[in-house]
Amino acid sequence: MIRYSQFSILKIVDRDNVPIGTLKNVLCTEDNKYIDSLVIEDGKIFRKKIIIPFEGIEDIGKDSMIINLNRAEKEDYKEKKGIKIDCFIDKEVITEKGEFIGYIKDYIFNKEDGGISGFIITEGVIEDIINGRSFIPLNISHEVKDKNIIVKEEIKDIIDNGKDYYKKLLELEGR
Repeated sequence: MIRYSQFSILKIVDRDNVPIGTLKNVLCTEDNKYIDSLVIEDGKIFRKKIIIPFEGIEDIGKDSMIINLNRAEKEDYKEKKGIKIDCFIDKEVITEKGEFIGYIKDYIFNKEDGGISGFIITEGVIEDIINGRSFIPLNISHEVKDKNIIVKEEIKDIIDNGKDYYKKLLELEGR
């Protein structure tokens, strides 16, 4: 497991440890359950964007990720379908009845298959210090709107009942 915020700053290299470029976007599948592909901008003067399907990642380490450039897609980035994963960061999460749950602060996903496990939620700096952040597992049905994400009412019970479990998960994942 890795947080999107950690993943997004990794050095991107090929098999020979030659830098490829910088990560510009991560696209997820239409159902928001998996990372579909990476959009990488090369470091050259006339910057080109290349698309690497998630399967093109050979290894994700602590400081870098190794990419198989043979898996690069030639299609134009603007034509690539998918949802930018970072567009959900800072979106408000509310219940179906409009009760505020928090804001999405980060994602956690599986390094092996790109499956998005869930969202790390913040209620604000003071609440984070007092109570810690919450975690919403992705298996909770949700609806994405322009300014917010709407989740089922039972999410409050899941967050309350699973707070200790998810706090341990987040601590383990952060190592």
